[in-house]
Amino acid sequence: FRRERLLEVMDEWFEQIAKLRTAGDWLTYILCLERGGRIAFHAKALNLHRRHDDGIILSSKNADALGEILAVQRFVAERHALADAVQEQARRYAETLYAQFGLSETANGALEEIAQSAPKLAQPSS
Repeated sequence: FRRERLLEVMDEWFEQIAKLRTAGDWLTYILCLERGGRIAFHAKALNLHRRHDDGIILSSKNADALGEILAVQRFVAERHALADAVQEQARRYAETLYAQFGLSETANGALEEIAQSAPKLAQPSS
């Protein structure tokens, strides 16, 4: 992203982005794209994302992490007209993470309950 776009986003949204331990980067990318940033997709994996027992993703905070991801998904869906197929893909991704994070085996609540308790992301007042 162009530096100016990133600085605009950080200036306006920093407090909300900083509250998201798992999905703050995703929110940043979306906001930069909304300001005319461009992004490219390359199908080949160029980095390794490891998950381990004491990491942020696979910790006792899994429901919180999934809640953040669902919050960013909801934020995008509310601001942009998404095709039904894209919304379905996002739903399936959330279900995959729900199982992968082991939430179906714990007392963290159903996926719908996690979605309801997810943080609300809204335009900051400035």
